[in-house]
Amino acid sequence: MSSVGNHASSEIGFAHRGIRASARRSRLSANEIRRRAWHMLPGTLPFILASVPRSDVQQYLWIYQLAIAVSTIGLSVLAFWAYSVIEREGEQHSAINALTYGVIPLCMLLAFPRQPEFAAVSLVILAFGDGSASLFGQLWGARKLPWNPRKSWVGFAAFILCAGPAAAVACWLHAIPVVTVTTATVCGIVPTIICAGIESLSSDCCENLRISGTAAIMVVICSSFFVAS
Repeated sequence: MSSVGNHASSEIGFAHRGIRASARRSRLSANEIRRRAWHMLPGTLPFILASVPRSDVQQYLWIYQLAIAVSTIGLSVLAFWAYSVIEREGEQHSAINALTYGVIPLCMLLAFPRQPEFAAVSLVILAFGDGSASLFGQLWGARKLPWNPRKSWVGFAAFILCAGPAAAVACWLHAIPVVTVTTATVCGIVPTIICAGIESLSSDCCENLRISGTAAIMVVICSSFFVAS
């Protein structure tokens, strides 16, 4: 009798877990999956471009700048053109967010042409930080932030955990001259934490600009600290 009861309890537990998993999947629609894929795809560029040899620094910089410029502009324009496919219901400022995605990385390339790690960090934090915050927040974000009930602790943590290490690696891969692991870690993690706070604020207007702009400012400050010291 006891074994029957245990078996029934086990089946009920499995059923409850299945229901919860199904509920999480239903919260993440096909449209949202497409949206996250579009948002996070540009973040892979710095890692793909890490395969470009640095034997000729000038050639490396030219290839890097051209690839980032063409890719971010192309993806932004394509996302704007196809935004009706990935737009959330009732969303505002969608056109601005799509077209401004690559503005800050491009500005960093123009302002600091011999320091491609600045553009890489700002792009990676925007792509993986904002993208993962939305993804994990929608799946497991039951506990909301006290200062913004639209955002969750899970999304806040996912922003830092996904973007921080990726930004640090991107900084280390592209820094000219090569920097230490400590420098790359600080220049990746500190901007990510600040950007996670910016992303958690209650505003959808120009969110891409706010996040990537903050990342750009912070990576320059962190890098300047190490140069000065």
